[in-house]
Amino acid sequence: MQCPNNVPEAVETGRGFGRSGRAAIGYDYDTFAADLNTLIEVLDVTDVVLAGFSMGTGEIGRYLGSYGPDRIDKAVFIAALEPYLLRTDTNPAGLDGVVFASALAVAVKDRYTFLHQFCADVYNTDETLGIRVSGDVIESSWQVACSGSAYASVAAVITWATDFRTDVAKIAGYDIGVLIVHGTHDRILPIDATARPLRALLPRARYVEIPGAPHGLLWTYAEDVNHELLAFLAH
Repeated sequence: MQCPNNVPEAVETGRGFGRSGRAAIGYDYDTFAADLNTLIEVLDVTDVVLAGFSMGTGEIGRYLGSYGPDRIDKAVFIAALEPYLLRTDTNPAGLDGVVFASALAVAVKDRYTFLHQFCADVYNTDETLGIRVSGDVIESSWQVACSGSAYASVAAVITWATDFRTDVAKIAGYDIGVLIVHGTHDRILPIDATARPLRALLPRARYVEIPGAPHGLLWTYAEDVNHELLAFLAH
C-alpha cells in the first residue's frame, strides 16, 4: 500500500523496491494484488482506505477487480495508471507502444541514466526545480530508485501497459468512495490518457485536477494533495 507524504521512499514500496524482497518473478499486477490481499488478510483489517500513487494505483485497481470491496471503505488514485495506458484500436487515447519500447531499451542498457531522466520527468524539473522542489530531493529520489532491484527496475516498465479496464468496470459498481487526483502537467502518465478517461468510467468518484502539477505532485504540490486527501477521508 502506498500513502502520499513527502518521503521519497513512499514512491514505490512493492516487491523489488524499498524494503521488500528482491524477487526475480511476480512483476505483474495479478501478483502485486495478491501480495496486497495477503497483507490485508493476515492483518485481518476491514474498512480499509487504499491510497495508491502511480504504479500503486494499478495495484489497488487490480486488487479491487480481483478480490472485491468487502474489506475496503475508500480507494484513492493519485497520478493514476488506469484505465489503460497503451494505445490500441479500442483505446485511442493511450500512448504509442514505441514509448514503452524506448523506455525499456534504455532501462535495460543503463538503468542509472534511465532513472536520472525519469526523475527529471517525474518532477518536471525544467518547471519546478528551485521553485517547488530542490535538487536534493531529486538526488534523493534517484538514489532511492537506484536502491531497488535492477531486475525490478526493468520489469516495472513492462507493467505500464497493463489493461485495467475490466477492473475499473467492476469498481464502478462497488459502493465505496473513490478519489482521483492528477496533475495537468503529468509527463509520465499524461492526464488525457489516464485520469480523464478514468473519471469517465467512474463518474461517481471525486475527481480533482491540480493545474500545473507534474507526476511527482506528492512533493511539488503536497499541500494541495494533502488537502484533498484529508477532505476525502473526513467525508
